Amino acid sequence: MTPLRTIALTTAVVLPLGVLISQVLPPWREEPDVRRECISFVDAFTAANPTISPHELQQELVGLGVTLPTPPSLTFPPRYSGREAEALLREYVLAKNAYEAKWEEVQASTEYQRAREAIRSRNWDKLWRACLSLFGGVRE
Repeated sequence: MTPLRTIALTTAVVLPLGVLISQVLPPWREEPDVRRECISFVDAFTAANPTISPHELQQELVGLGVTLPTPPSLTFPPRYSGREAEALLREYVLAKNAYEAKWEEVQASTEYQRAREAIRSRNWDKLWRACLSLFGGVRE
């Protein structure tokens, strides 16, 4: 993903989230329990939206030293007969099955769970800080 697309995607996610937070939480600028309310809000929001970007997950896995399988590709030469196409398709199906089996191994690994938890933790922390800055005026 290019930096410009990353910025656009981040902006597209953060702006509606800010509006959502501003509509859900009342402005408690001077109340001491803003932190607790933000924690409750972020917990509820992350429980309702547990998605993780596949790109972010792959980057985290690579950062943990996991070798990711490469997806198979299906390409036909410019001229091919029906038998050649069938043979290429069979090869592709075998490669696809091997790719899916390797991903199942990766998903069963402890590194996969650690990567998911690290991403969830970072996302939770970002949302909590955004909530605090929007409603509490608290800088952590």
